[in-house]
Amino acid sequence: MFKKLLISAFILSTFVYHSAFSQDESSKEVSIKSWEIGVDLLPLIDKEKNNFNVILRKNYGNKSVRLRPIFNSQFSPSPIGNSNFENKRVEFGFFIGNEWRKKVSSRMLLFYGAEIGYSKARRRDAVLADTAGSSQYERLDSKQLNILGNIFIGPKFFITKDISFSIETNIGTKWRKGKIDSDRYRNNPNGGSDILVETIRTENSKWYKDYKLIPLYSINLNYQF
Repeated sequence: MFKKLLISAFILSTFVYHSAFSQDESSKEVSIKSWEIGVDLLPLIDKEKNNFNVILRKNYGNKSVRLRPIFNSQFSPSPIGNSNFENKRVEFGFFIGNEWRKKVSSRMLLFYGAEIGYSKARRRDAVLADTAGSSQYERLDSKQLNILGNIFIGPKFFITKDISFSIETNIGTKWRKGKIDSDRYRNNPNGGSDILVETIRTENSKWYKDYKLIPLYSINLNYQF
């Protein structure tokens, strides 16, 4: 956490200085073009953030419509039961929303807005069965449907007339529901395939709601054209 804050503070101070240095150079003032695409660099710093985050903006004056696809994947081998089983998590979907801009200096903007989204997620894990000792384990297969909403704010710093960095803070909410399939296995003492003991199917028809504040949600490298 300290490393992320240190790096973000360095980026922020660098671009604030650059912006202040450029205030009197009116010939270098940036104009906003029709389109912009951004790529999140935070996964290069935070290894726990695995999602592929790209933002496409269509600019209209001081407002933008932004589209952000969701793709998140994580894979790891399972040490439990059959060695061919792999723990994995995959999520895909999209966000769409409105963004407003306020000029702070010739090369610095403040942006803020809101977006809504939709995603589907699937997760497969193998875990030790709580009551069966080490000879039994469960394979969990969960599917989840998410309705998402975010409020965001942050600064944007232009290093050239078309290239910029932006740092985003995010307050998000999620409505979710899904189902879990649980297959319980017992290790085969004679070798070969593990033995299926029981299968449990659980489906949640009720929607559950979560809230989350993420002070450092993304560090985007943007290009406008």
